[in-house]
Amino acid sequence: MNEFTITGANIVTPDAILEDCNLVISDGVIHSIGAESRGREIDLKGGLVIPGMMDLHCDAIEKELEPRAGVLMPGDFALSQIDTRNLMAGITSIFHCFSFAGKELGVRDPIFARDMILRLKEMQPLLSVRNKVHARFEVTHLDCVPMLKDLIDRGAIHLLSFMDHSPGQGQYKEVGSYKKYLMSNYKKTSEEADEIIAHKDIDKVKIKEVVGDLARYAKERNVVLVSHDDDSPKKVEDMFQLGVKISEFPLNIETALRARELGMHTIVGAPNVVRGGSQCNGVSALDLISKNAASGIASDYIPSTMLEALFIIVEKLNIPLNKAIKLVSSNAAKVFTGGNSGVIEVGAVADIVGVSLSKNQVRLRHVFVGGRLRFSRDYS
Repeated sequence: MNEFTITGANIVTPDAILEDCNLVISDGVIHSIGAESRGREIDLKGGLVIPGMMDLHCDAIEKELEPRAGVLMPGDFALSQIDTRNLMAGITSIFHCFSFAGKELGVRDPIFARDMILRLKEMQPLLSVRNKVHARFEVTHLDCVPMLKDLIDRGAIHLLSFMDHSPGQGQYKEVGSYKKYLMSNYKKTSEEADEIIAHKDIDKVKIKEVVGDLARYAKERNVVLVSHDDDSPKKVEDMFQLGVKISEFPLNIETALRARELGMHTIVGAPNVVRGGSQCNGVSALDLISKNAASGIASDYIPSTMLEALFIIVEKLNIPLNKAIKLVSSNAAKVFTGGNSGVIEVGAVADIVGVSLSKNQVRLRHVFVGGRLRFSRDYS
C-alpha cells in the first residue's frame, strides 16, 4: 500500500481552508482529511495544500521543440523537458497544443505535429504529469482533416479547437497586423507572408461544411471541442451550436459573458494576469474574472505563470483562495472529466500540490500525481 500523510498544512478544500490539518493519501486517492496519520509523513510546516492544476491550453512545447526559428531539438528530449517544467509549475494535467495549419510556421506542420502526438502517447508511462493533447485546427487548412480524424480514432486527441487566423476578424482584425506578426515572429519575408495570407482566403461555405462534419466526428468519440479568439456573441453562439464547450481567450467582455450565459467554460491567459494586461492590447484577464466572465485560466505559453496568477487573483480581486483555486483546477476538470478530480476531498484523485508563501513569493514544495510523490523540495 502506497500511503503518505501531509501534516501541519492548511488544506484548501472547495468550501474552506482547514488549518493545521492532516491529509492522508492512500493508493492514489485522498483517503482522509483531519484524521490520524498513516504511512510516510511530510511536514508542510504551515504551508498550503491545493489541488494540482489542470492547464487546458499550453503551446510551450513548441519552444522546447524549436527554441529558435529553424532550430529543432530531438523530440524525446523536448517532451521530457517540458514534462519537468510543468511538474515544477504545479501543473498535474497538461494539454499540449499542437497546431494543424499547413506547413507554414516552423513546428506548426501537421506531419510533425502528428508524429510528436503519437510519440507523446508512447512516452506517457515515462513522464511525471498527465500529458494530454489539444489539437489546434486552423480551419483554412482543410487538408488536415483526414489526419485529425485518424488521430482521434487512435485516442490521441483530447481537446480539439477551431481556429481562424485569417486577417480581417478575430485576433487580427487588421490585415496588416497579421502580416507584421508573421514577419516579426517567424521571420517571413513580405512575399512569404502575403502567400500565407492568400492561402487563408478560401471558400467560407466549404469551411463551414467541413468544420461541422469534423465537430460531429469528434463529439461522437468524446473529444471536447474548443473555440479560439471568439470576437463576438454571434461567433460564440455559432460555436455553441457546433457543440463547443470551451471558449478560450474571448476578445471582449460581451463575447465572454455570452459564452458564460450559454454554459461554456471561458479561459483567459495566466500571462495576461501576471503581466497586468494582454500582449496584443486585448481585454484584461483580471477584468473578465472580476465580472464572472471567465471561469478558467490557462498558461497559454508559460507554464510557470499559472501558480503566480492564482495568488495575484486572490490579492487583487479579493477572492478567497478556495474560490479562486477553481479557476485553475476543478472548473477545467468538470468540463474535461466530469468527475471529482481537481478538488481536495475524500475519494478524489490525489493530484495535490504543496506550496509555501514567503516574502511575497510562492514556493513549490511538493507535487503528487495520482498519489505518487513526483517532486519534493525543502527550502530550510
